[in-house]
Formats: sequence, C-alpha cells, structure tokens
Amino acid sequence: MTIQNRLLIFFLPLVIVPLILVTALSTYQARSALLSAELRSLEFIAQGLENQIVSDYNNLQSLGIATIPFYRDRLFANVLSSPLLGMDSQVNAELHSHDGRQLLSSWHGELVQSRAGTGQIQRINSQGEVFRVLQAQTQLEGIGWILTLSKTMDSVVAPLMVSLVYILFMSSFVILGSVVLTLVLSRRITQPLVSLAQRVEEFGQGNYSIRANEDVAGEVGVLSRQFNSMATTIGLATQQLENQVQERTRALHTSLEELKETQSQLIESEKMAGLGSMVAGFAHELNTPLGVSVTATSLIRDELERTLGILSGGGAVSRKQLLDNLVTIQEGADLVFQNLARSSEMVSRFKMVAVDQHIEEVRELYLPAFIEEIAETLRTILKTSNAKLVIDPVPKVTLVSYPGIIWQILSNLTRNATVHAFPEPSFDWSFGLSVSQNKNTILIRVSDNGKGIDRSIQDRIFEPFFTTDRSKGSTGLGLHIVYNLVSQKLKGSIRVVDKDPPGAEFHLELPLSV
Repeated sequence: MTIQNRLLIFFLPLVIVPLILVTALSTYQARSALLSAELRSLEFIAQGLENQIVSDYNNLQSLGIATIPFYRDRLFANVLSSPLLGMDSQVNAELHSHDGRQLLSSWHGELVQSRAGTGQIQRINSQGEVFRVLQAQTQLEGIGWILTLSKTMDSVVAPLMVSLVYILFMSSFVILGSVVLTLVLSRRITQPLVSLAQRVEEFGQGNYSIRANEDVAGEVGVLSRQFNSMATTIGLATQQLENQVQERTRALHTSLEELKETQSQLIESEKMAGLGSMVAGFAHELNTPLGVSVTATSLIRDELERTLGILSGGGAVSRKQLLDNLVTIQEGADLVFQNLARSSEMVSRFKMVAVDQHIEEVRELYLPAFIEEIAETLRTILKTSNAKLVIDPVPKVTLVSYPGIIWQILSNLTRNATVHAFPEPSFDWSFGLSVSQNKNTILIRVSDNGKGIDRSIQDRIFEPFFTTDRSKGSTGLGLHIVYNLVSQKLKGSIRVVDKDPPGAEFHLELPLSV
C-alpha cells in the first residue's frame, strides 16, 4: 500500500466523520432552537391578538347588541376576524367558543382531530393526513373564547433543510477539494519518499550499487544525500569484509588441511606406538615358549649325545636305561612341539592383528572370533599393571566394519586405563569388555575398577590435548583420537558414563555395517 493511499485512508475518516457528526449535531440543535423560537413567537402573537380581540369585543358589547348568544358569538367572531385573517399565511388561526364550537378557522379543509394545548401537537385533517404543528393556545379573558395559533413544522423546518442541503453541498465540495489537494500534496511529498524507500529496500537485498536521486528539495533531498553517503560507506566496508572473509577462509582451509594432515600423522603415530607396545608384549610372550623349546631341545641333545657316546664307545646299554632315555627324549620332543605350536599360534594372531591394523579395509567380522583375536593383545598391554582382562560372552553377530580401527580403539582405551586408571601394579585391578546387540547397532562396554574419572572433567576428556597427567608425559591425544575414529571412521558414538562402584565405563555404539 502506497503512502498516498495510507494518507487518504487516515485523512478521509478524520475529516468526513467529524464533519458529519458536527453537521448532524448542528442541524439538530438548530432545529430545536428554531422550533422553540417559532413557538415563542406564536405565543407572543397570541398574547397580542388576545388583548386586541378582547378590547374590540368589549367595544362591540358596549354598543348593546342583543341577540342569541350563538349568533352573537358568530357575528362578533366574523367582525373580529380581520386581525386573524391578516396574519402570515403560514400561521393558521382558530377561534372556539367556551363550549367547543368553532367560531372561526383559517385551516383549509375540515379538521377531524386536534388537540388542545401549547407545544408540538399532532393533527389529522379530513383526508386522514397526519402532520405535526407548533401550536400556541390562549383563553380570551372575559369572553370565554379560546384562541389557537398554529404553524406546521414542515414550514418551519423547510428553510433549515435548504440550509442543510447547502451546507452538505459546500462540505462535499470542501472534502472533494481537500482530497484533490491531499492527492496533489501527497504525490509531491511522498513520491520522493516512495522512491527513496524502494532504493533502501533494494539496498537491503544486497544491491550495494544503488543510489538515491539527490535532486530533490527539502528534507527528502537531505535524506537522499545521507543515504548515498551511507550506501557508499557500507559498500566499501562490505567489500573489505568480503575480502577479509575470503582471505580468512583460505587461511582456515589451509589450517584445516594442515590439521587433517597432523591428525593423520598423530593417528599413524598412535598406531605405531600401539604396534610397538604389541611387539614388545609379543616378544615377551614369545620368549617363554621359545625358551622352553630351547631348554627341551638342549635336554634332548644331551640325552642323545650321552646315549650315542655310550654306544659308540662299545659300552652296553641296558634295556631299562635305553627306555628311560627314549622317554626323556619323547617328553622333551612333546614339550618342544607344544611350545612351538603355541609360538606358531601367537605368530599367526600377531600377524592377523598387525595386518588388520595397517590395512584399513572393510570386511566382515565374526565378533566372537574377532574379540578372541585381540584379547591376547589386550592382556599383553594389561600385564604392566597386573590387571585382569574379563570378557563377557560375545553374541554371535557379524559386523561389517574396519577391524584395524576397532583394534586401535580398544587398545587405546586399554593403554589409557593402564596409565590413568591403574596408577601402580596390583592384582586387584580388572578391565572388562562386553558386547550387546541392539536393532541396527552393537554396544561395546569397556569398564575398569580403577581410580575413575572425576565428574567435573567428564565433559572434557575427549578434547584434544586435555590430560590430568601431563607431568608424567601424557599428551592428551589418546581419547581424542578414539573419539575421532569412532565418530568419523566408524560412524558411531562414544561416551563416558558414571560407574558405581568406583571406576570408569565407556559406551561405544557402532552400526552393524559402515
């Protein structure tokens, strides 16, 4: 809606409604005042006629005219009617005797019904027409006659209606002139404002090159010049801001790429650290069966050399002695076979875990077998704290995911427990692992009975470089790497939950298929 229309909508009611109310009120007041004045005028005229008629009647009476009262009254009324009949044609006069007989009337047509009294009276003529009149009535003293003067209200109000029509005509002319003048003035005043408003709207929509017309006089011209100055300033500032945003975007993009590269290097370093820890543990574990195998092989060799020495020297070997030597050699061979088989199994598991860690490929994982594969590695990590690994029965579920990443997550959580949850070695420590299946996800619970995590820092443990043991060489990246691997690589979630009795518990929710 334009400003002109708004001005008209607000201006016209403000002018027309008060004008109509004032006209109606003025007309009503003028009508009432006019009727009152006319009624007082009739009363004044009736009083003057009363004095004149009474005086003339007494004069006639003094002449000694004697006749029948009815004819005398009629005669006197005709004689005295000259002042009544000579009045204004709009004023009607009636003269009645004391017994109600009509002696004189200037009304045209017979009155069927009339009312006595003074004021606004309703009358009906012989044609059945109803009309209202102003009526002044007085009784002539000493005669007994009743003089009635009346005037129709239409004849009184008609000039007022003519004046009202004239006033309404003039008012309409004034209103029409006001509307035309308003349109002309509003167009001259508001057209520049509308144009300026349109430019402001375009400027607000991003057209910073738009400018207002400055060749306008008055305040609108000042506004236009100020708008142009503001638009120029904002345009320059916006361009500078866009340049800064582009520069900072490029800088952020470069920083993000560097951060991603650093993160990849950190993850790779964490993998290598885990692999080194696993190799150390594997070497320690492999040393025992190989040592036993070496000892057993040495025993077998000694027994064989001793037996061969006896036989090659020509000595006699009893049956019992030969059987004892063979039994010893057989037991040593069995011991070598068992320990070499155990070493072979350990090498196979190590090989599988190492391959899974370094080859990030999606493959199907049968959870019971997969958890069993990495359990030995987790036990090796926990040996530094003498903690016991407790694994609940794993549901028979097939998971399609990254085995190396899952291994890295669980090994990171295990190493984190050995550093923070178990401050010194103790056989009271335990590290638990349980798996449950939901509809489309699996939930892995990793828990311990160690020191626990203070509630005040639980919301920050996944932040990069946040650690409570920086003095002991911790970098605060272990759980941050775990969080990124779970959320970005595995499309899952990880959170820490309150655990009672003391300890910490992590919930990893992973999709059945990535």
